Amino acid sequence: MQKNSAAGRNNLGYMYLHGQGVKRDIAQALALFTKAAAQGLPDAQHNLGELYFAGQGTPRDYRKAMHYFSLAAQVMI
Repeated sequence: MQKNSAAGRNNLGYMYLHGQGVKRDIAQALALFTKAAAQGLPDAQHNLGELYFAGQGTPRDYRKAMHYFSLAAQVMI
């Protein structure tokens, strides 16, 4: 996998979110999902939407959640 790849950041974010192989750190997961989402990765956009929707690692923000869910859904259209 390429260094600084969106997929790598998303996968690492998932590991931090769930504490798989690393200490659970939702703030780190949020940061990694944000970077990967900015690179245009739909999975990361969806994961970021989930965090905003649930208010995990960030204040609950339905507007931001919908924004990221919409970005992720655009690849399916």
